[in-house]
Amino acid sequence: MDHDQRVSGVASAVYSSRGLYLSATAFYGSGLTNGADPDSTYGRGLFDFNKTTHVDPNFIVNASAGYSSRLAERSCVRSCTSTMSLIAST
Repeated sequence: MDHDQRVSGVASAVYSSRGLYLSATAFYGSGLTNGADPDSTYGRGLFDFNKTTHVDPNFIVNASAGYSSRLAERSCVRSCTSTMSLIAST
C-alpha cells in the first residue's frame, strides 16, 4: 500500500494567438502513505484520507510560453521557455 493516494487530478489551459502561446498545467495529489502502519481507524473508502498514515496533499503548477515566427514560405522558428513547479505546495 505504498502508493495509496486517494485523489489526484490534472488541469491544463492553453492560449494561442498570432504566433504567441501560453500554457499552464496544474497537478493535485491527496498525499501518498508516510510509512506508518494502519491502525483500527484506517478507512478504505475513496474519501477516507487517513491523515495519520499519509503525507500532506500537494499542488504543483507548471507554465510555458513561446513564440513562432515565419522565416519563409516553408520554414519557421520557434522559441519557448518552461517553468517547472511555478507554484508548489505540500
